[in-house]
Amino acid sequence: MDLEYFLKERTRFTRYFYENAASSFKKTIELIEAGKEPFVPPYSEDGEPPFMAEWLDARDALDSVGLAAVTMLSSSLQLFLSSWADRLDHGEVKQAT
Repeated sequence: MDLEYFLKERTRFTRYFYENAASSFKKTIELIEAGKEPFVPPYSEDGEPPFMAEWLDARDALDSVGLAAVTMLSSSLQLFLSSWADRLDHGEVKQAT
C-alpha cells in the first residue's frame, strides 16, 4: 500500500468533510451576528441578545464538526505511523547509508 497516497487522500477527505459540514453552521452564525434574514432581531427591551439559542446551537454544532474532523485526522495519522513502524520492524524499508 502506498502510505503517502493513503495519508493525502484521508487528509483531503477530512478537509472536504469539515468545509462542507461546517459551512451551514458558519452561515447561521454570520446571519445572526449581522442581523440578516431570517435572523432580523425584533424590538425587545430584555437583556438577552435575540437568537441566542440558535447562535449557541450553531456554535456547538461547528465545534462538534471540528472535533470530528480532528478525530478523523488523528486516526489517519495513527494508521500512517503504525504502518510505517510495521514496515520498519519487518525490514521492508531500506535505510539510506
